[in-house]
Amino acid sequence: MTDHDGPRFRVFDVVQIEDVAPDLTGQMVVGEVRRYDDNTYRYSVWDVDRNSDDWNGLYGEIQLAHTGERVDKSVLDIPGPFTHRDIVIVSADYEDRDIAGQTGVVESWYEGDGVHPVMILVRFDELARSDVIVVGALTATGGQVPRPVPDGRATTSAIVATDGSLLGREDYVIVDGTEFYL
Repeated sequence: MTDHDGPRFRVFDVVQIEDVAPDLTGQMVVGEVRRYDDNTYRYSVWDVDRNSDDWNGLYGEIQLAHTGERVDKSVLDIPGPFTHRDIVIVSADYEDRDIAGQTGVVESWYEGDGVHPVMILVRFDELARSDVIVVGALTATGGQVPRPVPDGRATTSAIVATDGSLLGREDYVIVDGTEFYL
């Protein structure tokens, strides 16, 4: 049980991971706030500078310390012609025939290679899947899906060991997350 009302950290807070990563060079930022049935909070944290992906993960309140800093949501802007929630169409001659010509929604981006420096994560609701696609294979329709809002619904995550085995599941409510700002 927490000794305070509500979460100690907010999305976009820069935090230090206590006693775990003293030599961490990147800015660790809260990306999601989860509330559990026992009224405790856990925080999904990532390295906004992309220097130390090893420390990305889910942390309890006692594992994190405030730095007094925050980052702007612009750190998650997608480089190039697309933004979060854009509706796009995959080129009809795309190599993956299952998604060629399909309409999807831009969710995020990844650093690519020298040939394709930016790769776009697109969600295809009708196909119940997401794929990472090169920028040149996508065309914006000019539309966007509405920004989600926190609705207090419970969700479930799998708990997976480092060897890939399933350890169980946990139920929680997403109190806040970057997706509510993008």
